[in-house]
Amino acid sequence: QTFRQAQRMPLSSGLEKELYIDISGYLSNDVANPNVQRPVVRLNNFTTNRNRSIQETLRATGFIDVDINDYNERTGKWLGKHTLTGLFEQRDNDSSRTQDRFVWDSDTIAVATDEAFGQTANSGRRSVSSLVYVGPSAANASTFSEATITDQVNVPWPVDGDRHMAWYWDHIAKERKLGEFVVRDVRLGLDLDRTELTSKAVSLKSNTLDNHLVTVLAWRKDREKAFERLESTGTFNGDFPERNPDGTANLDLFRLQDDPSSDFEEETITKSVVGFFPEKYLFELPFGMDLAAHYYEGESFLPAGFSQNIIGETINAPVGETTEYGFTMEFFERSLSLRVNFYETSNTNNRTNVRGTLDNATGRVGDWLRAFRSAEEEGIPFADLNADAAASSYSELYSTIINTIPEPTRGLVNYRVDSEGRVVSDDIQNLTSTFDFVSEGMEVELIGSLKPNWSVSLNVAEQETVRSNTAPAFSDVVLQIEQNIINSGLSDIPDNPTLGVTTSILERYQSVVSFPVRAELANDGRQSLEQRRWRVNLVSNYEFIEGMAKGFAIGGALRWQDESAIGYPLALDENGNQIPDLDNAFFGDDELNGDIWFSYKRKLKNDLDWRIQLNVRNAIRSDSDIPVVVNPNGELAVIRNPPERQIFVTNTFRF
Repeated sequence: QTFRQAQRMPLSSGLEKELYIDISGYLSNDVANPNVQRPVVRLNNFTTNRNRSIQETLRATGFIDVDINDYNERTGKWLGKHTLTGLFEQRDNDSSRTQDRFVWDSDTIAVATDEAFGQTANSGRRSVSSLVYVGPSAANASTFSEATITDQVNVPWPVDGDRHMAWYWDHIAKERKLGEFVVRDVRLGLDLDRTELTSKAVSLKSNTLDNHLVTVLAWRKDREKAFERLESTGTFNGDFPERNPDGTANLDLFRLQDDPSSDFEEETITKSVVGFFPEKYLFELPFGMDLAAHYYEGESFLPAGFSQNIIGETINAPVGETTEYGFTMEFFERSLSLRVNFYETSNTNNRTNVRGTLDNATGRVGDWLRAFRSAEEEGIPFADLNADAAASSYSELYSTIINTIPEPTRGLVNYRVDSEGRVVSDDIQNLTSTFDFVSEGMEVELIGSLKPNWSVSLNVAEQETVRSNTAPAFSDVVLQIEQNIINSGLSDIPDNPTLGVTTSILERYQSVVSFPVRAELANDGRQSLEQRRWRVNLVSNYEFIEGMAKGFAIGGALRWQDESAIGYPLALDENGNQIPDLDNAFFGDDELNGDIWFSYKRKLKNDLDWRIQLNVRNAIRSDSDIPVVVNPNGELAVIRNPPERQIFVTNTFRF
């Protein structure tokens, strides 16, 4: 099985598609901006991501049936029938991922030096980007919502070799210049991995006690080997550098290592039992009732490939345990069924990006190094940095910043300023973090026919989840970096002197990294309020079976979800650090959505049935924007559109 995907994303990724108002009065060449105060969309980069996955599977199964009835009917009624099943499966998966991006180059300008961008091709400064104006001036608008959007984003995809004249700042000559730049399509990212999963399983299913007891006992063993692409030496003069000197990806790394990066093996056991009330031997239940009870225990293993934490430790695959128990009651000769189930699930080693802070934990160090390198290149005196408490020179400041990262993480990312003044580093391949959780809940399901032509189903579910052990190694590194920033005298230094920002290094790190991490840690041991506790689903369909309306039917569905937390005010912990106040969460509204449909069916021929149905999806819905995120001060930060109402017709033929 082969899967290929190509994705082009010029717009910002994620849920937020940002719309701006251009407030720049002048362009970079000091000419008055003709588009001032117009709404504009930024196309941050023109990137093509390509993914390919090839999976090969070999599976063999076999079973043996043993029915004691075949040997002795009297004994067999109690000892019953048994099925022993065996499984062997070998599943190999090869995946590759590449990233191509359009960047600026020049035949006449040394773009990677201080003459222009001062950065290699993988730097964001070199990315080709566009501003697309989508409406007239919003000068008379008093709120953002009053800005008029009249145009679509319709920009041609760049072409390798396109040439453009543009103004740029020459950091060496200290003057603005006009030059010709060339668009280049370069490969900036590549990755490759292979997983080999070998599974063996044996299960025994038994029907005993005259089919009043059904049991299943299963054993399974999984072994997963994960192979990663060749790792870099982390230096430009090594055998396998991560990038070429121009910043493009080193294609020599696009091959697998000989030995697996991880080799994980897990055995799991599953047990279940279902017992049916023996009316035949005890007494008849009323209302045409049947009664059954069930119990289940199962262990799980989720193949996840190779991943490691921020200190370079290999992370094992997620594993879990689930217990379920409950009963089923069927009434009126099985025309109505009631099922009640209770469960508890515990999982360890679940993956998390810790609110998007994984890359920023050490990535901010690289941002600061590049910012101060730019300041040094532009000739900003070290004395103007307000950095005397941390260092006495630029080179000493670089060392101080790098040393905020504790070992062994510092050696893994290996930030450095090379001989040409570029800030370079290594990647921690497949970086992730983990958390554990325990989830408890119950589910009630009622399905049946109130009449032969009237079906109803009702599902009510409750769930509560408690997280624990969130990002154990990652959080330690983040909080140590924060403390090292304080101890080293970096706290009050503005983190980007060339842009004239006033935000300090400590303020930036806390707002982007350590505060979100503390917010995650604060959830440990508490019920997850972001999860909707209750859900109810109701579906009904009524069919007319006589009279003029014969063949017509009408039905509908209702879906209700409980409220959930969408933000928290801030509080201070015992050390004076800001954390979310979980006891005073901001909650979003509960949600109610519903569908309705009308259908008609008839027989066209003896062996051909036709059914036409008009569907109105989300006929019942809220017409208001739905709050998603609330800031700590209670102000709305992110909303989403209400679910769209869809009207469509389906035709079904059965023969």
